[in-house]
Amino acid sequence: MTSKGISRIMQGVLRYQSTRRADVARDVRALRENPGHIHPEALYITCMDSRLQPSMTTQTHVGDMYVIRNSGNLVPHSDHCGEDLWKHPSCETAALDLCCVRSNVGNVIVTGHSDCKAMNALYDVVSTVAAGEREGPLHTYLRSYAVPTIMKMQQLLRSPNMEGPLEFSVTPRHRSFRAFIDPEHELSEMDKLSQVNVLQQMENISSLSFLQTHLGDELVNLHAWWFNLTTGEYHMFSPRDERFIKLTEESAAAMLGIVGKE
Repeated sequence: MTSKGISRIMQGVLRYQSTRRADVARDVRALRENPGHIHPEALYITCMDSRLQPSMTTQTHVGDMYVIRNSGNLVPHSDHCGEDLWKHPSCETAALDLCCVRSNVGNVIVTGHSDCKAMNALYDVVSTVAAGEREGPLHTYLRSYAVPTIMKMQQLLRSPNMEGPLEFSVTPRHRSFRAFIDPEHELSEMDKLSQVNVLQQMENISSLSFLQTHLGDELVNLHAWWFNLTTGEYHMFSPRDERFIKLTEESAAAMLGIVGKE
């Protein structure tokens, strides 16, 4: 980082310390003094893209949710982990264990986004996967974690009008579902891939053995969201509509009604 870049961040820290630090410290103290009031509602898994600000776009505050970020909001499938899940667990599986099993967090939200650099790189991997080329750690990481997404994207590219439907196999709690990807044909292929990838994480998470009881007993709900950086709008996957829909007052109420009945 240039001196100008680090200076800007340092100035931000100084502004925070002079304007917000006391408020944040007060909130943290209140939670420490009343540990029974600490009830994070969700684990929010999203991309590390610098343009995403989860706490701002969800209007959450201290103690509201856990957040984990990586390149492409990926969680490894159990087929990738195998026995290594216990010997060499990933950061993502460790976070799911901490939040859902040990801390009883009831919601896991995976959020992808438009113009995702990791998905752009994954799109390149889709184009060269047959050749088995590897171009640095990012492509190696994507080949390791995102093979199921690549396979789903290849199915999408072969489907009529390149919109699906795609089939996703999840736990008995959430059942298998199918999804149409961008039936309005408004998105680029890379943004379609980003939405496919979010849905694939539902399958990946539900494949993890240590979550089976929590998912089966309806203690954990999985949510697939997608953020459009250009418009600043959230979209959520609706199993009833079999597609991503805009997150509005009406659609949120309808989705909450569905979740409450399940």
